[in-house]
Amino acid sequence: MILSFHDLRIELVSPDAPIVDGWTHLFSGWPEAADTGASQPDIRLELHWRENLPPLPDSLPIFTDQDAGQAAPAILTAYAQPNGRIALHFHEAGLVSAPLTSPLTGETQTAVGIITPASLANGRFEDITFTTLAPMLRRRGYFLLHAFAAAKDGHAALLVGASGSGKTTSGLSLVLNGWELLSNDVVALQARPEGVFALPVPDMVSIRPFTFHLLPELARRLGRPPAAEPFSIPAGALTNGRWAKPALVTAVYFPALYREAASAAIPINRAVCLARLMEQSIDQWDTAVLADHMNVLQILSRQAAPYTLRLARDIHSLPSLIRV
Repeated sequence: MILSFHDLRIELVSPDAPIVDGWTHLFSGWPEAADTGASQPDIRLELHWRENLPPLPDSLPIFTDQDAGQAAPAILTAYAQPNGRIALHFHEAGLVSAPLTSPLTGETQTAVGIITPASLANGRFEDITFTTLAPMLRRRGYFLLHAFAAAKDGHAALLVGASGSGKTTSGLSLVLNGWELLSNDVVALQARPEGVFALPVPDMVSIRPFTFHLLPELARRLGRPPAAEPFSIPAGALTNGRWAKPALVTAVYFPALYREAASAAIPINRAVCLARLMEQSIDQWDTAVLADHMNVLQILSRQAAPYTLRLARDIHSLPSLIRV
């Protein structure tokens, strides 16, 4: 499977059906790269399916995503490897080796790993795929951010937050009111002479039953009754496969659920905006491109108006609150 990602060719390789099926589902909205004969991919991800992971590296980890005071177990641990590579251990779910070096002209950068059946739970397969691709994308000027992104009149608004913050429900309210879709969960940022642009990243959207309650129009748009259980569909199903063109980001919203009478957009300090963007974008173990990554986020936090989006039950009012 070779995908087209703007000016890049990404090859996904596996001999194992569970992985191929997972990628087919995950990348169902992505355009496949045109057959250009001898043209080789820029990025290659090769995964193999096993019941158990191989032994972990003998070296001490350089990063783990668990603070000393956290009760929840860590999800990711990183180990330095020879020749400028890193081993990413997704606990119980995967062990992948990825390059942290700048690509040579014409080079195909390759990440290789093992994943287990545990990768199919709680969105881990998507996390493994995008976290492994991210360092190779960063070295080509594409920086991933956890956000719902939508465009209007050629400008983009980002809804940035962790799972459960309300960003998907908020974003769907925009799409139902004529906004163009850029991404549901992971958007690509690219610095251009005019500023930082949000680039479309076709992906899946997980819809919870409560979302249908807040957005009755959603069931009609999908041509199906409200669901009793969460389910996932290609985000492009909401827009007949149409995706917005890259757009200059002019507003950033950080949604949070509140028990209030009405939703509200509250301006916040740009330094606070930068800190929150870092939480949802930067991989601390990828230090070689940290300066470039920080520069993109700093430009973004200066050019876009930042807000906290205090969400009440009146989700239908959000299109009048969110501006670009």
